[in-house]
Amino acid sequence: MAKIEGLVKEVVILGDSKDILIEISEGLSSLLSENKEVLISGHSINIKDVSKNRFKINLTAEMLSSTYLDEIIYGSKIAINLESK
Repeated sequence: MAKIEGLVKEVVILGDSKDILIEISEGLSSLLSENKEVLISGHSINIKDVSKNRFKINLTAEMLSSTYLDEIIYGSKIAINLESK
């Protein structure tokens, strides 16, 4: 797994869940693909809506019960574990 840093570019609250748009370094964009699994704060999450070096994740109500994930806001830097395959 590659450990990379992402920057939160957008947070959309959808009832009891959140859609988060994350941007990573352009040099790492080849690692992104639809439905690829990433690990953020111990939670396995599928990525969606990949566009160049940006992707979205959906944080469910259960995931948001984790203090760290619930505190993610625009501009937050987050550590992402991403399969390098």
